[in-house]
Amino acid sequence: ELLTQKKERKNVTILFLDLEGYTRLSASLPEVEVNAIVEKMFSSFVDPIHRSHGDINETAGDALMIIFKDHDAKTNAINAVKASFEIIDRNRAINQSLEPGMDPIDVNIGINSGSALVGMTRFKGLLDTRMTFTASGTVTNTAARLSDYARAGDILIGEETKKMVAGLWPVYPLGPVSLKGIKDPVPVFSLLRRP
Repeated sequence: ELLTQKKERKNVTILFLDLEGYTRLSASLPEVEVNAIVEKMFSSFVDPIHRSHGDINETAGDALMIIFKDHDAKTNAINAVKASFEIIDRNRAINQSLEPGMDPIDVNIGINSGSALVGMTRFKGLLDTRMTFTASGTVTNTAARLSDYARAGDILIGEETKKMVAGLWPVYPLGPVSLKGIKDPVPVFSLLRRP
């Protein structure tokens, strides 16, 4: 059924996370050790993501994309924020268990809510066909850029997400920010740090 499903427009919340310090870590440790640390971190994030009804959509080295799509728009946003706080807590616990002298690895998170095209994307060649389930559109691109912009283990959210979670958690405006690949400055909010 999933393979034949056509893409449909849905209100989703997208969470991107990225490991800050991964490049430095990769340069200082053998690949096997780096891989073990990344697997340990990402494995610790699986349960909070699923408990909050998120679907891990893509992995790319030191990054994850998670889609929250199964509920109404506000619930999706709330679930993404809940998952992000638990991910940050688990990241801190793992950092405390690292070998003495190892630099901590921060998880930077970007969350954005809005309408996306959700379903199977197919890449067809003469020799092979590759299919992946994903959410495409501006909402996804902005979430990725928010994650890229975040520093020191912050959780950054876009304006639509902020509207849906304001009052549930403190939200700190960082002002309009120019994000790579996005034409106009975007209002950005932090869930962890005051400006």
